[in-house]
This record gives sequence, structure tokens and C-alpha cells, in this order.
Amino acid sequence: MIPIFLIAFRWGLKGGLLAGFLLGCLKLLFGGYILNPFQVLIEYGLAFTVLGFAGIFARKISEAVKDRQIKTYLSYITAGIILGSVLRFLCHLFAGVIFWAESTPEWLELLGMVIYV
Repeated sequence: MIPIFLIAFRWGLKGGLLAGFLLGCLKLLFGGYILNPFQVLIEYGLAFTVLGFAGIFARKISEAVKDRQIKTYLSYITAGIILGSVLRFLCHLFAGVIFWAESTPEWLELLGMVIYV
């Protein structure tokens, strides 16, 4: 994920989203686990693409670097990494609830499924 974050911080939102999508495609080609076509879209297409949302902070980071504000650009880098990681986690959690729910015991409700996955 680090190269995607670096690309997003350097090239912005579009570059980060594109790099994340391409990484997802490569992960799929070289050892993907496919259960369902929609699972492929969520776990490989979407989950890696959302890492590029760290590029939202690219302009702020470049401005802080020019002004030599170390604490400011480190906080934006941290925020971008947290944003991308949380979005990726939510994609995988969502896919797990949808596609692995059939293996949960019947007596579990939605909250139980989330805990089970």
C-alpha cells in the first residue's frame, strides 16, 4: 500500500485512484481468489482503488513542504494513510459480510455476521 500512498501524495487523487486500481488488477491476475464476479469488483477493484483517496491531501502536503511546515505535512500524510486504510478495510468488511454470510450460523443477525466475519 505504501507505493499507492506515495503516488497519491505525488500525483493527487486521479493518479492515486488509477494506481490503486492497477494494483488491484495485478493482485487479481497473480493469485486472486474468486467466488463471485461482484466479489472481484469489491475486493480487487474497489478495495485497492480507494487507497488512492489519500491523494485528496496532495495539494496540502505540497504547500506545507514548500512552507517547510514539518508537523503540518506529516499530519496530512497521516490523515491520508488513515483515510485510505479505513476505506480499504470497509470494502473488505462489506465484501465479507455479503459473500461469506452464507457460512455464518443461521441464528446470527447482521451484527453477529459482522463479528463472525
